[in-house]
Amino acid sequence: MRLKQRAKNVVLAWMLVLPIKSYAIEINTLFSIANDNGVATFTLGNPQRHRLFINIGMSEVQIESGELIKIPYTRDNIDDWKIEVRPGRAIINPNFEKDFQVLMRCGGECDRRYDQVFQVMFVPSPYFPELEGEQDAKVQMSFGLAPYVLLPGEEVPLDYDIRYEEGALRIENHSANYFKLRVDVCGEAAIDYTCSATYQILGGRHVTLSLSDIFIESKLRLQLRTHNNQYEVNEWIFHGGHLWSGNTY
Repeated sequence: MRLKQRAKNVVLAWMLVLPIKSYAIEINTLFSIANDNGVATFTLGNPQRHRLFINIGMSEVQIESGELIKIPYTRDNIDDWKIEVRPGRAIINPNFEKDFQVLMRCGGECDRRYDQVFQVMFVPSPYFPELEGEQDAKVQMSFGLAPYVLLPGEEVPLDYDIRYEEGALRIENHSANYFKLRVDVCGEAAIDYTCSATYQILGGRHVTLSLSDIFIESKLRLQLRTHNNQYEVNEWIFHGGHLWSGNTY
């Protein structure tokens, strides 16, 4: 099945000053969870009329005081790399797709006491081998995608603090591991899935989710789940209310 038949994410860019060719790629997900063998897969598609050359970058993601700290992987720290991407670069023909695997160097022997998070950057550029060495008259710009990869740790009880105020959810995840948060304003017979949204809240993160108008209600139904649903919480939270580790007021 082609990516245009799935949920897809397309990044485009426009500038007003110079004539520009902008290039876009499609991807099947922006958040992938590695399997038991330490492998995660991303599928990229090329909707352009030209072949695209895909360059790849990698970063390790750490969380300090609730904020993301990204450590780029470079030649200088190659001995510390915990992941690799195969293929490390590729050419995608027009209207074709290609799978990229993110492999944990530890394989099936990874430390699973806590979550480990990484970011992979897929950056496209046009590939015209027949024009190699020639200068294109137009400026060529490409904006890539930077999905996250999570190697899940052991499941531990949920430990969180959530406040609903000023049209936003303010969330603190006090656990070292992530949880899935589903925000729901759907009625009992709802068939429109735009009335719910799912977020991935990484361990240790402090985030503010600004809610779109459809979610601005006097109360919201929240569902929190760990990776394999070993721990789950279903609660209502009222505007101005506070929900923490299973207690609410």
